[in-house]
Amino acid sequence: MIYILTGLEILQGTLTLAFTLISFILGLLILKKYFTIKDKKLLLVGITWILLISPWWPDSISFILLIFSGGVINLPDVVYFFIANALIAPIYFTWGKAFADLAISKKPKIKKIFLVSLTIWGILFEILFLIVFINDYNSVGVRQTVFYVEWTDFIDINLLISSVFFTITGLVFGGKAVKSKDPEIKLKGTFLLIAFITFTIGVIIDILFVGQYNELTLVFARTFVIIAAFSFYIGFVLPNFMKKLFLKD
Repeated sequence: MIYILTGLEILQGTLTLAFTLISFILGLLILKKYFTIKDKKLLLVGITWILLISPWWPDSISFILLIFSGGVINLPDVVYFFIANALIAPIYFTWGKAFADLAISKKPKIKKIFLVSLTIWGILFEILFLIVFINDYNSVGVRQTVFYVEWTDFIDINLLISSVFFTITGLVFGGKAVKSKDPEIKLKGTFLLIAFITFTIGVIIDILFVGQYNELTLVFARTFVIIAAFSFYIGFVLPNFMKKLFLKD
């Protein structure tokens, strides 16, 4: 059976693919910076950003397959469901560790409880997901259209918790950096606040209009998360041209 993409689906696929590719490249650039200066937090945040966009990977892959196969080949549901959910749990550790090292390093007891709690939650979700997925992957969700899946409650709950966790910790960290007397750290904090705020707005638009997109909501949703991707990269790497642009000697 040949699947013919609608104009709206082509727009959605194109924007989602652009966001995924941009985010993946920026994540790799953060990792590249780690191998240059050996700063462990860059390793953690680079992995975090790459994994954070994993729920968008299946749509991008589906779009590529459908475009290049003329609508003949689509991403199977079993692969779609696995990619969209299996890589979320590690974020609790990678981002949790980065946040703890950066924001609560002076409170070792709180830091330990924080990391242990996140690790336990991440492991529990991954185990639960794999049990349900292996038993019957259709129990994870129902694919309504090529780009829209109606997830079961426990998937929705985890996606909500992970989004809230990432946003709150990001805003806390960015807020602390903005208060720094060091102009460079303050600038990084500003971009991190922009990153977490715009990412949250983009996700909220996605949640509110999922399955009911129009051209305007699609453009807004993807524009916000693309801004977030660039801001996240700048907030942690701060390229020299950005220093020259915003910081006075």
